[in-house]
Formats: sequence, C-alpha cells, structure tokens
Amino acid sequence: MMLRRRQSGFSLVEVSLAIGLLGAVLVAISSLFVIGGKRVRQGRERTEALSVATHVMETLNQMSFRGLYTNFSVASNPGGAAGPISIDSRTTTFSAATGWQPLIDEKLEGGYVLVTLTRLNGADFRTSEGIRVRTTIFWDDLNRTRNLTLEAVRF
Repeated sequence: MMLRRRQSGFSLVEVSLAIGLLGAVLVAISSLFVIGGKRVRQGRERTEALSVATHVMETLNQMSFRGLYTNFSVASNPGGAAGPISIDSRTTTFSAATGWQPLIDEKLEGGYVLVTLTRLNGADFRTSEGIRVRTTIFWDDLNRTRNLTLEAVRF
C-alpha cells in the first residue's frame, strides 16, 4: 500500500497551484506584448512627426533670410516687426505653408504645426543678427497631445 501511494500522480492542490502559476505568468507576458505594441505605435508616430517637422524646416531653409520674415508677416512693414512671428498650419494662408496641413493630416491624427520666428538682437527683423526658427508639431495620441520641436538659427 505504501509503495502504491508514492507512485501515484499529482494531487489536486499541486495541479491547481501549477495552473494558477502558469496563468499568472501568461498574463504577465501578454501584458508585455500589449505595452510593446503601444510603444511601437508611439515610435512610429514620433517618426512621422519628425518627418513632417523636417519637411517644414527644409521648406523654410529654402527661403532667404529676408524671405523668412517677409513671407510670413502680416504687418504692413514686415521688416519692422519687433515681436515674434507665429505661423499656424491650420489657419495660415501663405502659399509656402499651405501644403503643410494636408501632409500632417495624412500622417498624424489631429496634428498641426506651429512655426515661430524670433529675432536675435536688433530692434526689428531687418536689423537683427539672426532669426531663431522653431517648428513644433502637435498631434493626438490616446487622448493626450504630444509634441516634437525642431529649432534652427538662420544668419
């Protein structure tokens, strides 16, 4: 009788414990796959945002120093503007920037670009030593607004 008891299989408690442990490990591993999938999607969106921001910066780099503040200023004397000039892709009517929003809509959900031109020294843009060009892309990601900023200085 003693010999037979030692050769018997696992008890119900042991089997239940093993199944519970296996289930916990599988839940932990599957949650890692879900988190990994979200990170891959966020990385893809960040790459798309960087692509759009680079496109915008390349468009602005094709303009001359003077062309930067004259093309985007609404002032009657663009060179005399002292404050920063902001360009919003959702509302701009300037021909150089009208192609930005369709590109953003194609790549990013709820996205738009905000370009800010700030003079460096000098009383106005005409007499400034340089222009700081800041391009910020905004987009929606799981009910949160994300952004990415590129910045350059033109002399």
